[in-house]
Amino acid sequence: MTEQPEYDKINQLLHFMKTERFSRTLTDHTRDQRKWCPFKHGKRINGVCYLMNPSVQNLLAWMRKYTTCCEFLDANRYSTEEMKALSLRLQHPEILNDYKSYHDAIGRFKTLVDFIEPHIATKIDQMTCQESIQMDEALVCFENYSFYASVIMAVSAVETRIVELIKRRNKTLYNSTFYKFTLGQLAHFTHREHSDRSIMNSEIGHRERSEATLGVR
Repeated sequence: MTEQPEYDKINQLLHFMKTERFSRTLTDHTRDQRKWCPFKHGKRINGVCYLMNPSVQNLLAWMRKYTTCCEFLDANRYSTEEMKALSLRLQHPEILNDYKSYHDAIGRFKTLVDFIEPHIATKIDQMTCQESIQMDEALVCFENYSFYASVIMAVSAVETRIVELIKRRNKTLYNSTFYKFTLGQLAHFTHREHSDRSIMNSEIGHRERSEATLGVR
C-alpha cells in the first residue's frame, strides 16, 4: 500500500508523461484495487476507510492532475468534462455505494484516457524537458491560487522556447544580440521586425499596383 500520494511525481506529470504514458500509470495504480481495505468490509464500500485509504487517495490525486493537464493541453472538451465528473464522483463513497460502481467509474475513466492519450502525447512530445518542467510549476501555482506566479512560470516556458528557436536558427546572432534580452525585449523586437516587414510589403505592393495600372493605361 502506498503511504501517501506521490506528489513529487504528480506535480511533475507533464514531464513524467514524456517517458511514461498515463494509461500505464493508471493501470499500475489500479492493478490490486480489489484487495484494498475499503472493499473488504462486505458488499458496501466502507466510507470512512475509503476516504482515509492512502491507495485510494493517491489514485484520485493522479486522476485529478491528469484531468487538469488535459484541460491545459486543450484536449477534447467533452472527454475532459466527463473525466472531471468521474473524479468528483469517485471522491464520494456514499454515491458509489459498492465496489461495482467504483470499478465501473474507473473503467470509464480508463476508456477516456485511451481515447484522449494520442492527442495529449503529440503535444507533450513537442515540449522540451525544460518547458514541461516550467509548465508543471505553472500548473502547481495555478492549483494553489498563486495566479501571478503561474503566469510568470508559463511566460518563462515561452521565453525558453523563443530563445531555443533563435539559438537553433543562428547561434552567433543569439550570442551577439539576444543573449541578455528579456522576454519583453524579444517580443518587442519580433513585433518591430514584423511591423517593418508589413510596411515594406505594403509599400512594395502599392508600387507594383501603381506600375501595373500605368502599364494598362
